[in-house]
Amino acid sequence: DEIIGRVDMDKDPNGWNVARKRILEHVATVIKSTKGDLVLLLDDTFHLRGMRKEVFHLAQRYGCIFGQIYFPGSVKAACQANLSRDNPLVTTETINRISVAMEPPSEQWEKNVLKLDPINSFCDSTTSTLKTHRKRAK
Repeated sequence: DEIIGRVDMDKDPNGWNVARKRILEHVATVIKSTKGDLVLLLDDTFHLRGMRKEVFHLAQRYGCIFGQIYFPGSVKAACQANLSRDNPLVTTETINRISVAMEPPSEQWEKNVLKLDPINSFCDSTTSTLKTHRKRAK
């Protein structure tokens, strides 16, 4: 939201495509302007493989390692977690629609996947798992 502002899907149904393009352009600018190590986290559902592949190609273009953190889980748990927020930004309908469309990581180019249990995602073993994936990615 800080980079592109809010996208109102009622006013602009194509807004997400335009916003995603702007984000990828911004990511490319950040990568090109950074010297040394950089860890760049893109917080999005990336529920469609094509969305992730765009980021993968961007990473390849600039010689970066591409990896993803995947939180599989139930729709019911996602809806409950969303409704427990002070200000839920996502509707239950949207969560259900994304769940149906979700394409879990499975392709060869998606080999650097860290799969975390959404309920226990910050347990002690997470740190060692991240280190293991980092070594494999190199």
